[in-house]
Amino acid sequence: MTSVTSREGAESTVGASPSARGAQILRDLLPSWRVPRGTPARPRGWRRRPPVEAEVAALLAQLGDGWTVLRASDALAELGTDFLVVGPSGVFTITSARPTGGNVWVDEKVLWINGRPTDHVRVARRCADGAETIMSDLAGVPVAVTPVVALLDPVDLSFGGDPARRVRVLPADILVRSLVENAAVHSTQAVEYLSSVAEECSTWSATR
Repeated sequence: MTSVTSREGAESTVGASPSARGAQILRDLLPSWRVPRGTPARPRGWRRRPPVEAEVAALLAQLGDGWTVLRASDALAELGTDFLVVGPSGVFTITSARPTGGNVWVDEKVLWINGRPTDHVRVARRCADGAETIMSDLAGVPVAVTPVVALLDPVDLSFGGDPARRVRVLPADILVRSLVENAAVHSTQAVEYLSSVAEECSTWSATR
């Protein structure tokens, strides 16, 4: 179960199935969207696909105990990030995108889509730097934040340059597995503290 804090500050524990949790996130992210009760997060038959952020939110709902997922808003949203995630393997800003055409090349400085440069890498780094500054100030200790770019439905994803200097870019369907399988860098107590710091910051709001 993933524990988050509502806009009113009350903590809620989500124990439903991943599809039900995903549908709930869609309702909260997009109040104007009509998601029938019990409908999976990505139901077949919709004429329009849900926005990219909503699809990634549904995937992040699959994170289990010890993870906090917050939707970025206000200052960080203006920089282009979508989510702040706190868990045992670290603190992450998640930027989501669906590359048109789907052929993606990534090096240390630029993410290319179908041979055209984009700002995804630069924006992802700027968002993570902004999150580091805000959280470090609130926590009273340095807080490292890792930028992640999650791509929905890339046709081809290739990499160049130095892996140690690249922003983490990966298909959205392996995002949760990547976060969970990374080596733990924070104790349970540290995760709880960093989650509370993030939840207290008005820059983010809960996804439910």
